[in-house]
Amino acid sequence: MNKFVFSVFCSVVSAIGAADDFDDMFSDDAFADIDVETSAAEPSLFSLSHEVGAQTVINVNSDKSNAVEDLYSGVTSGQLSYRPSFSFQPNEQLSLSGEALLSVDGIFWLRGDDDWSEADIDARQVQAELKELVAQYRINNWQVSTGVQTVTLGLADALSVSNVLNAQNLSVPGLQDIDDAVLPAWTSLVSGAVGPVRVKAGVVHRHQLNQLPTQGSDFDTGIQMLLDAVNLELTQEGLAFENAGGFTSLSGVVGPLDWQLNVISQLEHAPVVELGMTGMGPAPVALHYPRTTTVGVAGSYVMGSVLWKAEAAFVDGLQAQALDGMLPGELVSFERAAGTVGFDFNHSVLGRLVAEVQTTSILDYDTKNFLQTDEKSVQWAVMYSKSFLRDSLTLTGQVIGFDIDASGGRLQGVTVEYDVNDQLSTTLRYIDYVDGDFSFLNGADDRDRLIASVSYRF
Repeated sequence: MNKFVFSVFCSVVSAIGAADDFDDMFSDDAFADIDVETSAAEPSLFSLSHEVGAQTVINVNSDKSNAVEDLYSGVTSGQLSYRPSFSFQPNEQLSLSGEALLSVDGIFWLRGDDDWSEADIDARQVQAELKELVAQYRINNWQVSTGVQTVTLGLADALSVSNVLNAQNLSVPGLQDIDDAVLPAWTSLVSGAVGPVRVKAGVVHRHQLNQLPTQGSDFDTGIQMLLDAVNLELTQEGLAFENAGGFTSLSGVVGPLDWQLNVISQLEHAPVVELGMTGMGPAPVALHYPRTTTVGVAGSYVMGSVLWKAEAAFVDGLQAQALDGMLPGELVSFERAAGTVGFDFNHSVLGRLVAEVQTTSILDYDTKNFLQTDEKSVQWAVMYSKSFLRDSLTLTGQVIGFDIDASGGRLQGVTVEYDVNDQLSTTLRYIDYVDGDFSFLNGADDRDRLIASVSYRF
């Protein structure tokens, strides 16, 4: 492949293009993929629950820590959080639900006179997020909902090629829990059943961007600095009909086989960065958010304690920049094929083992003469978990690798969760980053994290 010699910026372009491929690690229950229509519960007029928590993130071996982190032995976060949720169901048809997250990072106040970056303070010191706010109406076997929510498509746990509807929080890869790594969006959804086929269709009203690392952090790919130099800004497209995303999903169950067909049309969560020749040489001149159409099929088959899974997808409308001689050329459209295969072994005594591998390939690659876009990519993921002490203690190990030999890097970790009782839980997690070609893992061997947290629900 011909490559334009501008390695720093090309690595940033690669980072943005790969962002959509960094999926959630693993779902909570591999055998909970099948949508089941349940009868409406007895109305409960109003309920309110709360969760308070504390978490510290320790940067174990970074040689890039600033004076504050050195003083506090690498502590990069000391967070207190409050997570309220409510549900309101005045009758059997109508229900309202919501969940919010309020958090404060006290690490900045411990030494407020030190030189923390303004970007880091703005991104982390005080955060308020709306995780869910949904109104839902049920009638017979159909239901309609609208509000801030997430929609899961596909059947694979870690590396689904269809579960691309919502953007991802990629600020610190692997740090976020599964539910928190997916960014909710204002979505309207209708679902129901036509005979044995379950139908799900809807609209994501606002275009979303992936949440990238804070500028100046050790996962920063440098894209913001380069865009600032040419007065470009990463912003989502405005609220308009032409910027909305749409999806349709058909699914069903035939004996031990669960099948799904998905069609998704949306603007990409990561921009295509167009390069041009300026007075400073090659530099960004525009950001583009192409509309892509994804057609995906998925199936899972239960054999005893093993769930076999496979997905395939075709993506049309992708864009990348071509070479014009040795200079940046025009944007060209291309198509990509992707597939995932894997299994989930779940045994009451032996524990749970999940393994998946995903491959992607650009069609007609040799005719495109891309500036910096790889023809193929491979990712794989393995997870093992086992519960002890009547399910109060859970040990989990996870590895996700890039390239078949993990030459692109690895993200691996181990987690210990202990439920003291139904209300009080503690978690200790160690994340080990192994350096590789994948953009977020360049120079990652010094970024390992130790996370300790405690939460109380009432």
